[in-house]
Amino acid sequence: MDWDERFLRGDELHGYVPSPPLPHAIEGIAPGSALDLACGAGRHAIFLAEHGWKVHAIDGSRVGVQRMLDVAYKRGVSQRILGEVADIESPRFRIEGEHDLVCDFYFLHRPLFAQIRRALRPASQTTATARRS
Repeated sequence: MDWDERFLRGDELHGYVPSPPLPHAIEGIAPGSALDLACGAGRHAIFLAEHGWKVHAIDGSRVGVQRMLDVAYKRGVSQRILGEVADIESPRFRIEGEHDLVCDFYFLHRPLFAQIRRALRPASQTTATARRS
């Protein structure tokens, strides 16, 4: 079964509650720019947007990204989320820009590790870093 089918059925939504490390990681941190890799239906991107972050959320599932954008609109945070459909396991995929935080929850693709590190602003400028594979 592919991810589009799962998201169409409403699977993998997790009640739009973020994984436990994320709220803790941003506690007391001024919002900035975040990247959510393999965002799925967007529970982490939406949580961050609701806390003032500008989020670039990327996933391979068109259905997942559209679900995220629909929920973000309903919650009034769609202007803070840029949704993108991309094959993040493709050798041609590149992470663009610098971010204060990169989320990678429950997705492991080792070839992206170096790109993830480069996507984070230098430590002196970084407001938060959260990563869990």
